[in-house]
Amino acid sequence: MARLARDGWPSWILESAPQGKRAQPCATCSFAHTSTWVRAGTCLGCEARLRAAGRCPFAARAKSCSPLAWCPHDQRCAACDGWSCAACRFHQGDGSDVAALAAALRPAALLLDFDRTLCSTKGGGSPLRGNHTVDEELLALLAQLGPGRAAIVTRNPHVDDIAAYLGARGLGHVPVHRVAPRASKAEVVLRGAAACRGKAEGAAAEGAAEGVCAAGRALLAGEAAARPVLFVDDSIGEHLDARLINAEQVVRFLFVRGVRSA
Repeated sequence: MARLARDGWPSWILESAPQGKRAQPCATCSFAHTSTWVRAGTCLGCEARLRAAGRCPFAARAKSCSPLAWCPHDQRCAACDGWSCAACRFHQGDGSDVAALAAALRPAALLLDFDRTLCSTKGGGSPLRGNHTVDEELLALLAQLGPGRAAIVTRNPHVDDIAAYLGARGLGHVPVHRVAPRASKAEVVLRGAAACRGKAEGAAAEGAAEGVCAAGRALLAGEAAARPVLFVDDSIGEHLDARLINAEQVVRFLFVRGVRSA
């Protein structure tokens, strides 16, 4: 049996690490390894050990990394590993992936970011100034959902310009909610989830007024209340509010323009 050394690695691997320019030190154990055994500054041995302990092995080098991005089901980091997990209610991909997930979930509502998500604007710029592209898949999804089931949630201050931009594309019915710079988008998303629950209860009450049987009313309310709210944003930080993570009715989607999910 091979003699084991530091972090469970066979000693022959550690001893064979070259001392020349190809040797890379691990940020965790500080031992030099060949590039084959090091990924993003962490050797494979430390990576396995940290994952088993429920920690992201690349946290020291990734500004977007957070303990809230950790998936306990697959021991992966949503930020560093680009990981999606249905149990975490967290997905990522491009507009086609959003459309596919919406078709599967049939969400009660879609709450969609504007800058670098629906539109290529960034830094809070107006969509009416300059040349900007729109994600056609997301645009089609907004049109498909219809009135009352979609809204824009943005930090962009040009609310009227965004409304005009949407109106020119036949989406004048889609409201635009602006979130203050230091506020969390979670507040708007959770209000949307609460509104969906209210609609479910209202539908049940309406069914009762029309003489629907008790079982039918329960089914009517349950079906509507069970449908999730889909929140789509290109910034992972917007998805890491603990209130969103714990809200069972909210499904989070990290939008990555032009990148398909695995």
